[in-house]
Amino acid sequence: YLLIYNPVEQERFSVVSVNVNSPKVKLLSPLGKPVTVQISAVWDGATTVSHEAYQISFLAHLPPLGLGVYQLLEVQSSETDLADYTIYMSGRNNMQVKPDRIFKIKEMQNSVDNIILENSYMKLWFSGMSGLLEKINTKEDGKNHQMKVEFAWYGTTSNRDKSGAYLFLPDGDAKIQPRLTMSKLPLQANIYPMTTIAYIQDVGIRLTLHSAQSLGVASLKNGQLEVIMDRRLMQDDNRGLGQGVQDNKITANIFRLLLERRHGTDV
Repeated sequence: YLLIYNPVEQERFSVVSVNVNSPKVKLLSPLGKPVTVQISAVWDGATTVSHEAYQISFLAHLPPLGLGVYQLLEVQSSETDLADYTIYMSGRNNMQVKPDRIFKIKEMQNSVDNIILENSYMKLWFSGMSGLLEKINTKEDGKNHQMKVEFAWYGTTSNRDKSGAYLFLPDGDAKIQPRLTMSKLPLQANIYPMTTIAYIQDVGIRLTLHSAQSLGVASLKNGQLEVIMDRRLMQDDNRGLGQGVQDNKITANIFRLLLERRHGTDV
């Protein structure tokens, strides 16, 4: 059984995803009626599908502050929808997409054309070379919003104290935060904890970054949000560990961008 709780005071329709050990499943609603389910792959690597686990996704309907009990059954034959995959292989000439006996998987080569995704509310353009988001079109007002996503890294300061397991002392040209009362802060003083969201805005637009995990965030330049996703240190910070931090584990960071119109003052 799957027990799903709605913690808010509004009725919710939400997609719920859980892992199962078989692709042949049947889901029954709290009223005992069959629920449409999509089966998705769980990936062992960039191009390899696991056959020990599968992900099912379905649309759950929950009343305000309510519970829903769904029944999950393994069956001999299933009428669930299987996800199709197109894998973008930018710059990975030494990797090949492996055929799968359950899911339909095809490979997308490098392309100069943009990759476009859209629904009834917005249209997104992704670079055909990098796969990163470049532009958002909001269909309500027909406006285009240029975006730029980059991955970067910081080294450590050239001063006596260095970054380590306990200290964050990066190099970089952004040394102060534009506040009149705090005009001499170094870069690390401008990094703030982001528990759930961070946003930047002007008079007409607010861009909110929703995060599923707590990370450091900064806005070092106008129109820019910077998220610290990981730390890898080659040197010690003289705080007792006696070594850097090089045993990083691969973790999945989940983000969602929300673009909104607003009326107000700059923040």
